[in-house]
Amino acid sequence: MPATVSRLQVFTESVIRGMSRLATRHGAINLVQGFPDFDLPEPLLAALERATRGPFHQYAVTWGAPRFREALARNISRRTGLENLLHHGVAAGIRACGARGDRTGAQGA
Repeated sequence: MPATVSRLQVFTESVIRGMSRLATRHGAINLVQGFPDFDLPEPLLAALERATRGPFHQYAVTWGAPRFREALARNISRRTGLENLLHHGVAAGIRACGARGDRTGAQGA
């Protein structure tokens, strides 16, 4: 398996494990995968049911929810004057995860 570049080695734990630890630390209801292991309060169940009946109840695709990406790009463009962020932002993100000399497929993008 290829080594991780040094600046990414800070990411050592799964999101699920981290969120479980935070829920325990703060006495919160743990809603990560496989939890909770008890009956939920009725108001929470009703809110969950309302949320799942709407159009936005699926995980976003790997590169993010299209509406969010577009809104973010518009916001940054408005504040910075930069354009074409949806295209160039992806290339910049790929470059940010590599080290000098890595082949990412984003060269020249």
